[in-house]
Amino acid sequence: MGRPGDRFGSREVLKFVGLLYLVAALGCALAWDLTSFMVFRFLIGVAIGGSSVLAPVYIAEASPAERRGALVGLFQINIVIGILAAYISNFVVAQLIAGPALWRFKLAIAAGPALLFLVLLFFIPQTPRWLIQRGRLAEAAASLNALALPTPPP
Repeated sequence: MGRPGDRFGSREVLKFVGLLYLVAALGCALAWDLTSFMVFRFLIGVAIGGSSVLAPVYIAEASPAERRGALVGLFQINIVIGILAAYISNFVVAQLIAGPALWRFKLAIAAGPALLFLVLLFFIPQTPRWLIQRGRLAEAAASLNALALPTPPP
């Protein structure tokens, strides 16, 4: 994900990853055979790997230096909270639904957070660092403003 992130920016590649999460979660839940299930599970793995690399990069590029470590650390804590939420949601679904299709519902639940992740990515700016590397200084200043970061002196 390094080259796509460098070329298109972390935010844009994260949008692709969010879409991949959504499609793969629904694909797993609606899999029509073992092969399709394995393909969608592989795609979920690609999405997890991509977001695990690019989200901290975005956070590091978009946060002030004095808060950078704490915010990237918070990302790691949120991963653990997300795993706990998945276990809890699977437990709740198992209490509400019975039968051979239970596993499909457990997998379909993942589409909710994937959709939320994808939608929220449309409300964050491209990172100032990436914009500056591209010579898009006015957009970088607007991004700094959107992130409420102080604009460095010229």
